[in-house]
Amino acid sequence: TLYSHDTSLGTGAAATATALASLPTRSTFDNLVDAALRRAQRNAVPVGVMACGLDGFDEVVATLGREASETLVAATAARLAHALRGEDLLMHDGAGQFLVVADSVANDEVATQVGRRLRAAVSEPIVLHGTEVRSGLSIGYTLGFGGERTSDLWEHAERALIYARSVGGDTTASVGDADAASQTVEASAIDWNELAGSDTA
Repeated sequence: TLYSHDTSLGTGAAATATALASLPTRSTFDNLVDAALRRAQRNAVPVGVMACGLDGFDEVVATLGREASETLVAATAARLAHALRGEDLLMHDGAGQFLVVADSVANDEVATQVGRRLRAAVSEPIVLHGTEVRSGLSIGYTLGFGGERTSDLWEHAERALIYARSVGGDTTASVGDADAASQTVEASAIDWNELAGSDTA
């Protein structure tokens, strides 16, 4: 994996520094993503643009403290890097959030397989301050073909992540899933409004 790192875990800030030190900054990551999208367009094979979030991260912060949460982030970064392929990209996006660009993701089925692999990678428990913690991973994704604005792709992935969490978390959802659910809710609201209108007519 690009920017892979030592997967050994220490504690607190030291572990975070070790596990996250070789991950790219946002500006470097954006440049790498642009290059990946150009390659996707040239090869006519899309990439998977994924927003990943640790389920229950805020609870870990609240109950076990900041140092424990940093150790969890370090462990997650190491596990995700180990699960990704050499040409894939990984960035820590603050708190319990990570961004992934998976190369050569031909369709939704492949994206779901990648998501399953990433979720399995972080599913093993970790002991934080004497407490065994199991964290699920919610993933929202869209496919990037190379002609889109990067900001739009990340907005789509984030929207899909919100949907993945809304249905219980520890799952992989596409922006298409999120949009379909939104349309269903809107259609239901319209039906109720029409019914209310007929009752008052």
